[in-house]
Amino acid sequence: MKKDGMLDVLRGDRSLFNIFTREEEYRDGLRDSYGRFPYYASEERSIREPVVSRYLNEKGMQVQYPDGHNFAVCLSHDVDVLCPHNYFRKELDSIRSFTVGDFRGTIDKLSKPRVVRPFLDSREIMALEEKYGARSSFYFIAVDGGPDRSYDINEIKDDLKFIDGSGWEVGLHGSQAAHADLERMIKEKGLLEGALGKEVVGYRNHFLRFKVPLTWRLLQQAGFKYDTTLGYADCAGFRGGMCHPFFPYDLEAGTTIDIMEIPLVIMDASLFQNYMRLDIRGAWDLIKGLIDVVEAQRGTMGILWHNTNMLGDTLRLYEKTLQYCSDRKAWMPTGKQLQQEMSIEV
Repeated sequence: MKKDGMLDVLRGDRSLFNIFTREEEYRDGLRDSYGRFPYYASEERSIREPVVSRYLNEKGMQVQYPDGHNFAVCLSHDVDVLCPHNYFRKELDSIRSFTVGDFRGTIDKLSKPRVVRPFLDSREIMALEEKYGARSSFYFIAVDGGPDRSYDINEIKDDLKFIDGSGWEVGLHGSQAAHADLERMIKEKGLLEGALGKEVVGYRNHFLRFKVPLTWRLLQQAGFKYDTTLGYADCAGFRGGMCHPFFPYDLEAGTTIDIMEIPLVIMDASLFQNYMRLDIRGAWDLIKGLIDVVEAQRGTMGILWHNTNMLGDTLRLYEKTLQYCSDRKAWMPTGKQLQQEMSIEV
């Protein structure tokens, strides 16, 4: 992919150039409680339409996927916790001891190491994806302390190696502060690579924290090949008007940054919880519609489904998404595969 090809075409349309480069995010303005630029603060309101990708296609962009596939869906899982149902068991047991006057028991329980079941349902997730010809990327937190640490990456080395050796991907889920801290980002990358025993090339930041253009600069300096953080937490859709991978342009430096951005179009948490508050049927209608848009543009979309949502209705919704993508003959590679194998000429 020619790194400046998209940029050269977009210079002829100032409004699309600004959307693509995220010009509005360089300005001081509204941010949410995590310091993120939210969709509700954006001047660009066509969140369901990849306006920049559509324009590039109209100008003759050529997109090639392996084996004749028409579009791509990059599936991924942020592993924030390994076993949420018993993560706070130690604290709950100590509280029970305290309430019945067992103070020695309280101290004993708090002093014991936290026990979690290693890596929640990794093999079940992979087996499910295998049924539909899909591979995915698992992004792991690799910190040695602090509020983002809920597991020790060194205790799940075998799981990491099994994922990687089976054709799926292990990437870094950078801690909240890493998006603006090069030293921290490099340290976390090194911790994960030490546990995995090989280089890590893919990245997504915890809580989708991201600062344009700083985070892209740091990712390049830290040696990553691609990022897939750039999506809105509060709304599914096309941030930056893109449903194709691209190399971001640094408006301050006047240069293209050597890091491929894979657009994150859907995050499970955006659909439910404190954001869009859709029911299962409404969520499916939105997911299906976005997939159809991406297929029509011969595009690529990232889908993030947390390992903690692999149960009940949300698990069935994820499988329905896999089935639909398979029926539409989508290429479903890891982020690393996509970065290495797809071709775009503008």
